[in-house]
Amino acid sequence: MKNSSGLPRLQRSLTLDGGVEYEMKHGSLFNGPNIDLKKIRRTISNRLSAQRSRTKMTNYTSDLEKRVNDLEELISDILSPQVESCNEKIKLLRLENDSLRQQLEKRSSESGRQEMAIEEKRAEIEKQKELKRTAEKNKLAADSDSVYRFRNPKC
Repeated sequence: MKNSSGLPRLQRSLTLDGGVEYEMKHGSLFNGPNIDLKKIRRTISNRLSAQRSRTKMTNYTSDLEKRVNDLEELISDILSPQVESCNEKIKLLRLENDSLRQQLEKRSSESGRQEMAIEEKRAEIEKQKELKRTAEKNKLAADSDSVYRFRNPKC
């Protein structure tokens, strides 16, 4: 972009004295018999300050844009594959977890059935033992009764 002098803005002298000198020779701002040098210096100083602020803002914006581009590149080149890899691992771990839960449920129900069968067998064993004890008591009673009858045939 060119200014009124025909020079690009960035090529202008950014010094106060240079600006005042240029304005005195070529400027159209303060033509006339009553030239106030302090007013010219203040105006030029304000213009230079504004130009420095614009330059600083442009540089800052450029730096931020470069940083954004660098971070986007980092994300796309390094972090995106890592995220995809982690997502794939999560998917596999979830599948494995589901499989292990199913196995646990299956084994748990099998264990419950086996414990029920064991309890049934224990009850059956106790029943058989009780029957055996009862049979032995009955046999002892019968034997003692027959011994008693053998000794006392009158009864």
